[in-house]
Amino acid sequence: MELKNLVNGIYGMIKQRRTDVFAEYEKIPVKDHEDIYIVTGIENITLKNQFIKSSLKRYETQIDFKVRVLAKQDENPLTLYDYLDKVVINRLASGGYYLKSAEIKGPKQDNGLKRLVLEGLFILEARSEADI
Repeated sequence: MELKNLVNGIYGMIKQRRTDVFAEYEKIPVKDHEDIYIVTGIENITLKNQFIKSSLKRYETQIDFKVRVLAKQDENPLTLYDYLDKVVINRLASGGYYLKSAEIKGPKQDNGLKRLVLEGLFILEARSEADI
């Protein structure tokens, strides 16, 4: 298993040809986005309960996936919740991962970015395999 592929797979599942979804390690052209956009990142990856079978290792994988939905300061907060639901939660639920939990913090003003921000932390579980 390559962690890079795991991270890119989750990001790709959310992005899917969208131009309003960014990974936190990308340069984000904030000035170019007057509407709503999403920034994603992996907070933590945990490999646990290792099983070894012949030349294969199998892990239970837990991924802490952070999502930030950003919009203009005067945007209706309910729009951010709807955006998070459609763009992120629906795709996570149908993307082959078990959505163990979700913590969504209420929208807050980020005066530095001059944006209204809705943050969510999603705990995903999956099985991963690696050749030995």
